[in-house]
Amino acid sequence: MAPKHLVSVLLVSGIALAAVSGWPQIKENPLPALVPQAAAQTPPLAPITEAQITEQLRARLERVKSAMAKAETPQMQAALIREFDFVSRVLAAPAAGAKQATEDRSLLTEVMGAFALPPPEGAEDAAAALAAGNIAESAPAFSAIRAQAEADIRRAAMAAFALGRIAMAQGDIANASGFFRRAADLDARYAYVKAAQATALQLGNTEAALALSNPVLQTALTEFGEISAERAEALAQVAQVLLIAQKPADAEKLLREALAVGEKATGGKDEAQAQRLNNLAAVLRSAGYAEAAEPFYRQAIAIDRDAPDGVYPETATRLANLAELLVATGRAAEAEGLYESAIKATRQAQGPTNPELALRIAALADLRRGLGKTEEALPLYLEAVEVSRVSLTPEHPEFRARLDRIAGALRSIGKDPEAERLYRELIELTQGALGKDSADYARALNNLAQLLASGDRKPEAEGLFREALAVLTKAQGAESADAKQVAANLGAMIAKQP
Repeated sequence: MAPKHLVSVLLVSGIALAAVSGWPQIKENPLPALVPQAAAQTPPLAPITEAQITEQLRARLERVKSAMAKAETPQMQAALIREFDFVSRVLAAPAAGAKQATEDRSLLTEVMGAFALPPPEGAEDAAAALAAGNIAESAPAFSAIRAQAEADIRRAAMAAFALGRIAMAQGDIANASGFFRRAADLDARYAYVKAAQATALQLGNTEAALALSNPVLQTALTEFGEISAERAEALAQVAQVLLIAQKPADAEKLLREALAVGEKATGGKDEAQAQRLNNLAAVLRSAGYAEAAEPFYRQAIAIDRDAPDGVYPETATRLANLAELLVATGRAAEAEGLYESAIKATRQAQGPTNPELALRIAALADLRRGLGKTEEALPLYLEAVEVSRVSLTPEHPEFRARLDRIAGALRSIGKDPEAERLYRELIELTQGALGKDSADYARALNNLAQLLASGDRKPEAEGLFREALAVLTKAQGAESADAKQVAANLGAMIAKQP
């Protein structure tokens, strides 16, 4: 049996599946109806342009990249990585970023104006009447105070929501979730409750998200009615929570209801409906009903084709989902064209450096490798590396992970020179980021040694194996699984030598 890599060379399509299947990132725009009113009552501000947003985001990205190279602790590095990923996603969709910034600015303008209020009218009279024991005459003043207090509570809720939006703009989902929950507790509006549930879900707090399911459904029904786009949206979001909570039957029921409501409310030809179809297909597929799921994927893609530009932001995800289903059901050849369309849609809707693009290119490379088209797979793997280099930058840990996976894929199709180049870059980047004493550095050495040992460069491979073993022994101990594996790899190579 051939010695194993320390880091399993997973099929790159496995990475792609994680990115394209299941649920897309939650996208919400839960702004109160007060914003247009606020805009009318305040001096007009100059419109925010995509160019402004792009310039700001690029400058911020450069600052984050610089800070990543100097991060002193794992916690600082993790926080910077989260910020980098957030800014990259917003930068990939500048129009959406400009729209959200415009709406948030209007909201904050109203919040600032709302708090510049005089004390409640009648407060002094109420106090005097109460002190005199004249309860009846104090009642009207108390009514005014109550109305003012309730207005203050609503403004406080709006302020909490605005603070949540600021935290979201900073990529700080944890603080955003807390502010949204406070807003919902003060004033159970659909926008607030929905945002609180969405961020709880993003944080992995399934219990909190489940607890908000009924409020989300009830506020959508109360504020917008039984047949409305908002109620269809609420049904779909709660279905997502139920699926994550391992309740697929309940999720399927709500998604089917969401589809019916969306059909009546908007005609069922918009992107929201396409996404609901995609999500229902994902539920059915995860339950083992691939045959039932396929028509829903295809209906979603049919809606996409009627989009103004032929694609929506999530069109590529839906194309890739159907491609994965076809691969899983033994129709890999049919999936090839869908992957090509997914790559084209990603470039068209989200730009040439979108973080998802490299994953889809790598998925197509894996597919062609599986079909025996190794010469066609090679340029795709190399393109996936270069797109990742731009979208992630070499400082990102995921870039190193992709180098390792793609190098392994290249080695599996006999492209050893290209694989060696990637392994050597991986070693250099790992040394720079983590140092020569890290276990990851040792694993990278081992994987390159494996490649060299399979050819006629065994002395060089032996040196790498021994260095990797020394690092792992010091970092993890001689009895660690990694150290034992390197020792076994070295022994197997020596045993084969004449």
